[in-house]
Amino acid sequence: MAIPKRKEKVDFDYFNLTKNQLEFYEDDIWDLMKHPNIDEVENYEKKLKSTGYVFDFNEYKNKSLRKEVKLFLINCVKNSNYKPTTIAYRLHIYKFFLEFVDDCYPSITSIIEIDQKTINQVFIKYLKKRGIQIEVKGSKRVNSDMEIKQYYYKNVKYVYFEHFYNFIYKIYYPPKKIKERDKDVWDVRNLKIKVDYNKANSNYKLNFTKITQDNIKKVLKKYIYSRLQNKKKSTCDEDLKGFRIFSKFLRINYPEIKSLDQLNRNHIENFLSYVENLSYVSNTKRKRIGVVKYCFEYLQLTDWDNKPKKQLFYSFDLNYKYDKNPKIISDYVMEQLNKNLEYLPDNISRMVYIIQRIGMRITELCILKIEDLRKDNEGDYYLRYYQPKTYSYNKVPIDKELTMVIKAAIKDSLNKYGENVEYIFSRNENEPIRRKTFDYHLNQLSYNKKIKDEKGEIYRFRSHRFRSTLATNYFNNGLSMNATRKLLGQNSYMSIRHYAKIFDTTLIEKLSNVLDYQENLLLNIGNEDFQVNEEIKTENNIALPNGSCNRSLSEGKCNHANACYTCSVFKPNKKYLKVYKTQLKQAKANLEMAKRNKFERLKQVNKELVENLNRIIEKVKAQRGEVL
Repeated sequence: MAIPKRKEKVDFDYFNLTKNQLEFYEDDIWDLMKHPNIDEVENYEKKLKSTGYVFDFNEYKNKSLRKEVKLFLINCVKNSNYKPTTIAYRLHIYKFFLEFVDDCYPSITSIIEIDQKTINQVFIKYLKKRGIQIEVKGSKRVNSDMEIKQYYYKNVKYVYFEHFYNFIYKIYYPPKKIKERDKDVWDVRNLKIKVDYNKANSNYKLNFTKITQDNIKKVLKKYIYSRLQNKKKSTCDEDLKGFRIFSKFLRINYPEIKSLDQLNRNHIENFLSYVENLSYVSNTKRKRIGVVKYCFEYLQLTDWDNKPKKQLFYSFDLNYKYDKNPKIISDYVMEQLNKNLEYLPDNISRMVYIIQRIGMRITELCILKIEDLRKDNEGDYYLRYYQPKTYSYNKVPIDKELTMVIKAAIKDSLNKYGENVEYIFSRNENEPIRRKTFDYHLNQLSYNKKIKDEKGEIYRFRSHRFRSTLATNYFNNGLSMNATRKLLGQNSYMSIRHYAKIFDTTLIEKLSNVLDYQENLLLNIGNEDFQVNEEIKTENNIALPNGSCNRSLSEGKCNHANACYTCSVFKPNKKYLKVYKTQLKQAKANLEMAKRNKFERLKQVNKELVENLNRIIEKVKAQRGEVL
């Protein structure tokens, strides 16, 4: 490989500096209180004086390296938005670079005169000699197995030294400009098309490096680029997950295959078996196979090179569907969580409160904007928020408590980041709190406060389960499917059908009458006195003044039947005495039948009715002067 020609000289004009900037940076004494960008810093005097704001480059012998450090710092200001206060905080690191060069390479004219591997090794030895560890302890975090893991990071001096070296190398050996879509790692923000991605997720990259077959990678890049024009980035993330598995399968089992046009049906059948043996749940396996299948079908419609020669997947390859039960957070776990909300950062605890009450997706919660809190004509508050998944807005009413929580979060963001802040839950002026931040704090709390499930294991929170829990509770408490759909912001009933699951306790209660009936049939086999009212076995058949109630047993006790008889302001009329007596007779008959057959709910309803009718009849007879 030919080494690119090195530039003869690099000077400050590399950055197109203004006259004031050039004068400041050329000077060997930097007074950061006079930096050209100092007006952009709030409270700069206090911040600068606390760290030291005068940097004298004359203290270091190697003039060439002094200039390269200056160029690196200028780049940090121009392209990484370093403020003068940030430079002041980090000056000790850059001083350390110059001390290293003066001690180890006093005569070099550029840092890149030493190859990077060699100088890195020398720099590591220099750090150790000065008593500085290369790896330093970072934070302890809860991993996916709910175990505390100690994380280690490279010393910041080593990291910034690498950055410094790489920057100077690129100045002298400018890399050939590569289109973003020709790289193996795409930053979707740099593509020439507008890509739909959610700011709540911190990852803007699409990584093709694990697709090891070059021709397949080339076709896949073309396919993904086409997909990005009308699909979300998250959809393409799923595509890549499937193809990483497919590429690995080929690499292990068929290393000779370099292109999709070499595949046959036998390869696909073996791929299906390979995925089936992976440690994924069934739905995930189906997704991974599905994205590859869909891509192959799409390629069949194109005139691209290196595509499959014929249809390789069949419909029955994915004809299995698994019942998707909602994964919910139990009341037992939720109670522990809510007792410990005070130990979370304020904004995270507010987010937990809101997601429990509204059931929005975590990505929707993270990007809630200040303008999303609105008031209707009657003065009541509601949220109108954007749902990236459906490209639509959802509107939900909120009560006073929820309004107070949201207003408190807005106030915090405005105080911290100024009047131009966009998001209710902000990490700076322009960016929302990330989903990973929410998950991190929640599971750190679960570990620290020992929030456990019913099995006694530390519970791992997954943000989407708040939505599943609320949706399931809606159904379980009798809310209609249409109302649930609207509250969740779903466009179709099919999207929420898997939430319509009844808890075991409710299911048992709903079936208790049927089970009681079936049990009594078995207990009374051979009993000649046992009688079954065919009508009552599926209906309460409660006597009413103008007929009877045929409410299904599965719907439970009716609290409205004959409600007037229990009302304190009900006034019986003597002309209806015959009706009361007829009803009493029917109620007593039903009560006896219920007792004999142990129909507890029917027994309870008719017992109350008999008591009320007896009281009413006695009152009417007293009005008529009859002997009681």
